[in-house]
Amino acid sequence: PAHGYNINKVLNSTSTVLSFNMDTNNSVFSDNLALRQAMLHALNRKAILAVGLAGNGEIMNDLAGKLSNDYDPEWENQPYYDYDLEKAKSLLNEAGYKDGIDPKTGKALHLILLVDQQYKDAVIVMQAQWAALGLDIEINALDNSLMATYQYDPTRWDLYVFIQGTECYMTSVYDGIFQADSEGRAPKSFVRDKELQRLIQEAHNVNTHNAESVEALHTYVKDNAYAFG
Repeated sequence: PAHGYNINKVLNSTSTVLSFNMDTNNSVFSDNLALRQAMLHALNRKAILAVGLAGNGEIMNDLAGKLSNDYDPEWENQPYYDYDLEKAKSLLNEAGYKDGIDPKTGKALHLILLVDQQYKDAVIVMQAQWAALGLDIEINALDNSLMATYQYDPTRWDLYVFIQGTECYMTSVYDGIFQADSEGRAPKSFVRDKELQRLIQEAHNVNTHNAESVEALHTYVKDNAYAFG
């Protein structure tokens, strides 16, 4: 605020999403659910919001925000990879990376996180939280033009933080992240999953879009830890 001006904050419909690289040829995450879950439980979203985003936003329990017409408020009362460092460490051991050490190299597991440079402050907080697991996270913060190229290259990143907007429904957020391309691969995670595509189509189709199909899509993506709001 400055002299002569008033500032009002209004919640918008954009989501900040963390996606895992699920490409089978280029990612440690593609066949390791425990590793993905460990990294999510290590995130303290309250700290990310307060420090990395200066309090400008709200914690989400889905990939879409609560302004979406088909958002279920009950999700806010359900577990969503809540911060639990001890559980994260246990899952990391289960994943085969005890204390964050990559058994192939004997060093901390090195991962590259891709992000638009304007959101770098938020991922610096995430980087510090993952360091508590012993993970070595390299931040690659790019401008829009390079992001447009790098985001679709599975050799360029392991983790991707981006903004996904919607005008009406949470299903449009899922479409933008997961709807398969001509090769059957999701554009922002590279996952190939026929059941996921079936659930997306069912939740999106006007004849089958209802509370049950939306809930099924939400639960499936959450359980598989493909991406995180």
